Amino acid sequence: MTSRGSSATISLGSSTSTTSYPDFLLLTQPLRISSGICAFSSLLLHFASLGTSFWLLETTHKGLAHSGLWQVCLHQECRTYWFTLLAPHIHATRAFLVMGCFCGLLSLLCVCISFERDQIFHTSLTITAAAFSFSAGFLNLIAMSVFTAVHRSSQAYSHFLLLFGSSYGLGWASVPMYSITGMLLLLTHHMTIS
Repeated sequence: MTSRGSSATISLGSSTSTTSYPDFLLLTQPLRISSGICAFSSLLLHFASLGTSFWLLETTHKGLAHSGLWQVCLHQECRTYWFTLLAPHIHATRAFLVMGCFCGLLSLLCVCISFERDQIFHTSLTITAAAFSFSAGFLNLIAMSVFTAVHRSSQAYSHFLLLFGSSYGLGWASVPMYSITGMLLLLTHHMTIS
């Protein structure tokens, strides 16, 4: 475990003075705090995207319908999807987003623990958090790419206007946020070992 500060004892004749010099590690605290804020923001965007039903907006002969990964709504009436009736790309998108959520949650947990300890079982918590953050971003990227590819190719066969909604945008926004979090964590680790 590394020390968080250094001190020096100065002897001036008969009096002894102890002066504390800030260590370079003190400068990593703003980076840790920024990493924690980014990890929390990434996870918040991820949860908002996963839990809301504005992935697709479609005009129908009955009016505007919006749907998400869990339910479809027409006006104010929402119905949950039947699990067996879902298209495979919805299952794949759900699976990758849920795995990404777990990775994002573990990243945030490692960042929070890193304020108290630098290592657990001889493994750097900042490196572990960065790995989980990059993994969450990669899993989100796969999920969003699958969803986008399927719906972009199916628009040519749709008789109505089909638009991507705000939940879809939040899903894409979480991808660069996870990458920024991972880069901040790597920078924090680099500053810690310097």
